[in-house]
Amino acid sequence: MTKLNSLQDLFTVGIVDIYDAEKQILIAIPKMIRMAGHRTLRAILESHLEETSDQVERLEQAMDILDLRPETRFSAPMQSILKEGMDLLEASASPAVLNAACITAAHMIEHYEVGAYSMLAASCRMLEYRPEVFSLLSASEQEERDADANLLELAGAGIFAEAMGLVRLESD
Repeated sequence: MTKLNSLQDLFTVGIVDIYDAEKQILIAIPKMIRMAGHRTLRAILESHLEETSDQVERLEQAMDILDLRPETRFSAPMQSILKEGMDLLEASASPAVLNAACITAAHMIEHYEVGAYSMLAASCRMLEYRPEVFSLLSASEQEERDADANLLELAGAGIFAEAMGLVRLESD
C-alpha cells in the first residue's frame, strides 16, 4: 500500500494511475469501435483513440519533466469501468441499443478521465510544478471534456431516441 504523506505523493499516485488507465483504454476503444453501428459514433471513438495515444505521450512527457518513471500501477478503477462498459455492450441485443450502450460506456470512461486530469492539473498548479506539466495535463483534460460533450450531443441527436424506438436512423 502506498503511503500518502503529501500532495506530491498523491499527485504521483494519480499520474501513474491515469497513465495505466489510458493504456487500458487504448486496448478497449478498438473493441468499442467494432461494436458501434453508427458512423458518427465510430468516428468519435476513432478520434478519441488517437487522442488517447497522444495523452499517453503527454503523460510520459510530464513524468519525464518531473523525473518520475512511468512505473506500473494497475488502475483498478478503470478496469472496473471498462468491464462494466463491456458488460453493457455484450448484453445489448438490438443495434440501436448497442449504440446507446456504447455511448454510455464511453461516457463513464470520460468522466473518470476528466476527474483524474482536472485533479492532477489542480495539484500541479498548487505544487508549482513547471508550467509545461500543467499545460500537458490541461490539454488532456480539455480533450476529455470535448469527447464527453460530443458523446452527449450524439446521444441527444437521435441515438437514445432510436434505442427507445422513437425514431429510425440511417444504418451505416
